[in-house]
Amino acid sequence: MASILKFCASRMDLETGKMIHSCILKQGMKTNPFVSSSLVDMYAKCGIPEASLWVFAGIAKPGVVPWSAIIAGQCSNGRFQEALQLFQAMQSDSVKANEFTLTAAIQACAASRDLRSGKEIHCSLIRAGYSSNASVLNSLISFYFEIRQPQQALNLWTLSCEDDNPWNSLMRTFSKLIDNGSIIELLTDIHRSNSQINASLAYYVLDACRSPSLLHAGMQAHGYITKNGLLTDHKISTCLMNMYSRCGSIELAAKAFNQIPEKTSASWGSIISASVDHDCPSKALKLFTQMRRKNKNPDSSTFVSVLQACSQMGLADEAFHIFISMSENYGIYPSAEHYSCMVDVLGRAGMLKEAEHFIGSCIPLERNA
Repeated sequence: MASILKFCASRMDLETGKMIHSCILKQGMKTNPFVSSSLVDMYAKCGIPEASLWVFAGIAKPGVVPWSAIIAGQCSNGRFQEALQLFQAMQSDSVKANEFTLTAAIQACAASRDLRSGKEIHCSLIRAGYSSNASVLNSLISFYFEIRQPQQALNLWTLSCEDDNPWNSLMRTFSKLIDNGSIIELLTDIHRSNSQINASLAYYVLDACRSPSLLHAGMQAHGYITKNGLLTDHKISTCLMNMYSRCGSIELAAKAFNQIPEKTSASWGSIISASVDHDCPSKALKLFTQMRRKNKNPDSSTFVSVLQACSQMGLADEAFHIFISMSENYGIYPSAEHYSCMVDVLGRAGMLKEAEHFIGSCIPLERNA
């Protein structure tokens, strides 16, 4: 159940999450700390922090996992002061923070420009042995940039630098900080210095442009990458499709797909996923049919997209046929994501009793843990 709730959280699928929550209560699983933490996380990522707090309040003697979930959940909803108060409450309960708790707490300090709390956390994590942890270190770098202490940020950055190539290391650092603006500016600097962009740098740049407001920058990057002859790399071509899709242009994504001379299974999977994300489920199912005719084997992620397409179109029978074919024809056994998709298919089709039966009898017991 915990893994299914995580998938619901990643898709912000509140209705399916509520349905799973109801089944958890009926089956008496609310005392499972991982299930409870996943519920806290699901409600927070679906934008209902109050429900997240309510679930957390019902956990007896929460450990570090539920504490991390509730603190990160408050941060993701912009409730940074509440997150810091919860972090202090966790410390008062003598619960030791882990890297996820520390990362969320530092994020809260950065967002609220709380220099004092941030430095206190920095000192405490050094004593706890987390000063070399990559995730914590990147959060600290971001924190010091946010509070306008660039020298301290750069000092920390030198600790995380792993190679002698300044472009690669800087690009990697900005990527970890999700500093897309700096990544795009860095591409301009590379161009001005007459340096050659490589496949690794191209991937970072395209990944940074995955936002509607950065479509123009993405198109410029596309041109620069084309001039450098990098589009023959299948990973770069797939990343280009994903970039255009996230920028809101399924047309440009489809054009990029059509220009790939030798389409791989990953290429087919990306355009199918993009079609589903842009509410084109019929197109996604047609592409899935073409993919199989080309003898390209779909992977687990592609099946998730196809099942989502069936859900959007209310095709319960077709979804079950595809669900069964996964293991019978391709040797892919269902994961939490696939089970969650099937619950969503039945829920959208109004087959609530069937959905409850599916949850109770079709999902293997080891997945309910």
